[in-house]
Amino acid sequence: IDRRRVLLFGGESDGANNDVHVLDTETGCWQQIRATSAAPPPRFGHSCLMHDAQAIIFGGSNGEHYYDDLFALNTKTWDWTKPRCTGARPSARSSHSMTAVGDKAVMFGGIGLAVVVADHHRSHSLNDVAVLDLKSWVWSAPLISGPPPKPRFVHRMVAMGDRLLLFGGRTSGAVKFNDLHWLDLKARKWVKQNDVVGEAPETRGGGTLA
Repeated sequence: IDRRRVLLFGGESDGANNDVHVLDTETGCWQQIRATSAAPPPRFGHSCLMHDAQAIIFGGSNGEHYYDDLFALNTKTWDWTKPRCTGARPSARSSHSMTAVGDKAVMFGGIGLAVVVADHHRSHSLNDVAVLDLKSWVWSAPLISGPPPKPRFVHRMVAMGDRLLLFGGRTSGAVKFNDLHWLDLKARKWVKQNDVVGEAPETRGGGTLA
């Protein structure tokens, strides 16, 4: 939220949650926030980023359904809104990444619903890129050159200037990765970093990258 407060929304305990808590890192005090409007449906595996005093929530799952909705929580008034997004909205998913770069939010991958086979829903991992303009609320699906990373979820992505660095993740078939990929936003190009030296971490999903 700011230099001393962090926000927690949702997650999974005995089931999916949609509560909001704020931690004051200087006092160590947790506070549960009572929003002034209806909260999004309970979920986990969603993304959350801060922009202009708003917590932007996208996607996630409640264990039965994947979401493709987007909500904004004003951290000054504690009012939830559902912006009217236009453009090429990405499909419903969970465990994706969504990274703020200026007034844009860049989303990659995740896991979503594929097809129904013999009355059973099958999930599959994704490797698409979607960009949300946080001023106009317009989604776009940019054409990106270069070989893309293999589909994955529970990966991690961080912004480094005009590039995003992707690490790890896993597929819906339990294959795990420890590869590194750069997404150059200006050139709109994927580049895999092959010249890695040293003791690389083991393949994994669900790590952190900062």
